[in-house]
Amino acid sequence: MNTSWVIVTDSTRARIFEKKGANEPLMEFEDLVDPAAFENQNELEHHTRGRYHDVGTGHSHTNDPSVSPMAHQNDLFAKSIALYLDKGRKDSKFHRLYLISSPHFLGTLRNKLGKEVNRLIENEWSEEISDYSAAEIEQFLRDKTVWH
Repeated sequence: MNTSWVIVTDSTRARIFEKKGANEPLMEFEDLVDPAAFENQNELEHHTRGRYHDVGTGHSHTNDPSVSPMAHQNDLFAKSIALYLDKGRKDSKFHRLYLISSPHFLGTLRNKLGKEVNRLIENEWSEEISDYSAAEIEQFLRDKTVWH
């Protein structure tokens, strides 16, 4: 049986659905949430700033990161999704993958996926539908002629 996984994600949540056969409904089986997404922006900045001591002047400074705290957190969340998908691939849990991601997160996620997972991607869409129901997502895919 060729099982398809559909991942619907944005930078704070990744919902993973499975379709086991043409006549089977799309079923959500995993909901990954980035806990840091609910932290205050100031808290994120506080955790990512480093302190250093300038030997020449004897002063201590707070170093602003070259990557914004939110971008860094998005990278970490994308990596955790990529690891989850790679484990599913290694365990032969799916044979085809469909990605539906918010426009600002799709590239970040794609950059974290390994070659083997990338080979299983049948199609991807840059759409903001992470709050759709399973039935609405299945209709979205039907409208895109992924399956009938």
